[in-house]
Amino acid sequence: MARRKKGVPPKKNGRPEHIPNDLDRSRVIIGRGADMGLEDIAALVGVSIPTLYKHYRKEIETGKALCDMKCSVSLMRQIEKGDAALIKYYMNNRMKWSEKAAVDITSKGEKIEIMTLTMDSQKEIENIGVDEDEIPAPEAL
Repeated sequence: MARRKKGVPPKKNGRPEHIPNDLDRSRVIIGRGADMGLEDIAALVGVSIPTLYKHYRKEIETGKALCDMKCSVSLMRQIEKGDAALIKYYMNNRMKWSEKAAVDITSKGEKIEIMTLTMDSQKEIENIGVDEDEIPAPEAL
């Protein structure tokens, strides 16, 4: 076996060490913001899930919140410019505002009682004892 020269580091087996870069950090942040799974994000970056955690833990943990914040800031800027559609969107989704109006279709303000017909109640109605001769045929109605 050949001896290694002094001062030369030993060769490592396997893949070279992953070096994080800004593009991959952005991919992780956007992927988390879009609720992508870690397997998919790791595949886009070209690393394993443990390597993803090793180099991008901060981006994994804060990516969704960061994307939400950027969207909120952009939304607020457009609302401040007077974008009516976004104002309506914001009011509907954040302020629980609705254009629906409650309409009372009863007379004199009396409430209508709504009953749900179940299979059991249908059988009870059938067993009341009404003669079939007394029930009008559908054509007669």
